Amino acid sequence: GHTGPWEDCEEQDSRSGQAILQDSLRDFSASVYAKLKGSKPRTNLIFSPFSIAVTLNNLLLGARSETRKQLEGALRIPLEFSCVHSETKKLKEVLKDTLRIASAIFYSPEQQLGEAFVNQSKEFYDAVPEKLTNDSNQ
Repeated sequence: GHTGPWEDCEEQDSRSGQAILQDSLRDFSASVYAKLKGSKPRTNLIFSPFSIAVTLNNLLLGARSETRKQLEGALRIPLEFSCVHSETKKLKEVLKDTLRIASAIFYSPEQQLGEAFVNQSKEFYDAVPEKLTNDSNQ
């Protein structure tokens, strides 16, 4: 795996980053809805596409090469859109009073997480990846 951090967002104050993220979230939401609804077309459906996208965006921090391309495609994020994490953080901040978001990443004890991934998960997603254990008290 890689150990380097996600590349910096070059357009920190650009409104275009916000628009790109919003378009991506809209397209991703429609795609997830179509997949979920397709399996049971006559039933009601409640889901949070934003929560799903935020969790997958967090995973994207650790993805490179083909895995990154696949996640970006699934999330409808333009390839190499380096501002996805900073824009997601800004959007979460705007929505914090009206939308509660909970997400977590759990990983196998055999897996080694890079320090950059852990630090950026905290920075952008307020999430600390947790090692899976057999102890139900943890």
